[in-house]
Amino acid sequence: MHQVRLTVNPTETLALSAIVNRFELLEDSATVDADYFGTELSLIAEFTVNKNLYISPLYGVLLPGEGYEQTWGKDDDPVHLFQVLAIYTY
Repeated sequence: MHQVRLTVNPTETLALSAIVNRFELLEDSATVDADYFGTELSLIAEFTVNKNLYISPLYGVLLPGEGYEQTWGKDDDPVHLFQVLAIYTY
């Protein structure tokens, strides 16, 4: 895997990140002979609401490569991920 990450902190309570990952398969199998699995782009915001609450929404998209298509037997449509992480400490 290769990764490039850019993070900026426009305020003390907000961090914004963009991450690009390139995934490669380490070894061939009987059904997969491609090395390139896909490229993922993730956009993340990290909010520190107060000393007890942290919220982080994330959007990610995987652009499949030949290895993904051979592994999952699917076409090359992008795969989307949405998630929100909330941490409350007391």
